[in-house]
Amino acid sequence: MEIKTTRLMPVESRLETIHRPKAVLDLRGLIMHAYHGSRDPDAILAADGRTLVKRASFGLFAFSERYLAPLFEKFAPIDVVCVKEGGNDIRRAIYPEYKAKRAKEKEAQDPRLTEQLSLLISGVEKLMANLGCTMIEVPKVEADDVIAMICHRYPGNVLVHTRDADLAPLACLPNTVVMLGENLVEPEEPITLDGLPVLPRHVTLYKALVGDSSDEYPGVKGVGPAAWQSLVKTYQDEALAGIEKAIMADNRAEVLEAANQYGDKV
Repeated sequence: MEIKTTRLMPVESRLETIHRPKAVLDLRGLIMHAYHGSRDPDAILAADGRTLVKRASFGLFAFSERYLAPLFEKFAPIDVVCVKEGGNDIRRAIYPEYKAKRAKEKEAQDPRLTEQLSLLISGVEKLMANLGCTMIEVPKVEADDVIAMICHRYPGNVLVHTRDADLAPLACLPNTVVMLGENLVEPEEPITLDGLPVLPRHVTLYKALVGDSSDEYPGVKGVGPAAWQSLVKTYQDEALAGIEKAIMADNRAEVLEAANQYGDKV
């Protein structure tokens, strides 16, 4: 099995070539981070001083200041596509425990918080629609999957803005730039997952093997962060790419061939 990788141009030069891109926003993730990641001076407080509920109006301001204004100032996108969450029915049909605890936590949260978040999301959606942005929601499909489809199928340049590291591999596409929060994802530079440096092109394989506690799905039994570090050291970049390709194709023979080729039986 021949294994090849493609070196991408430095991200600075990629940004120079991606002029006025189509901006694709992972809308709910950005809204929630702006809301929970900023301090509301007029929030509802508990008796011990802890913040219980922030105002929807404050969240709208935080979203605009943290994400919306910099988007237009820095990138001047030709179009903005806001991708909304359509549900996780399809993913849960594959793995029923997917995000199961999150649904229970949402049911148990303070009803005042539920109300303010609902007002916030509705307000941001109305703002973006009135600005002329394209609003997309695919029933039963998570925003991640819709965003990935857009990046793979849209023929022009794309700027993805998200808080979700699951979308970091999209930075490896030749026409796509990914902003992870306020940081630009560089295809040849690692991001941090579980305290470990992981290259964007290895994120999918890492989560498949190690699992994802946030999304509540397990990895391969016995494979954790330490085992991943061992795999990276043993296989290096090219072999890991080949193994991932074989796994995605459900080709056990190629996986074993890659293991034999690179001398490790893990």
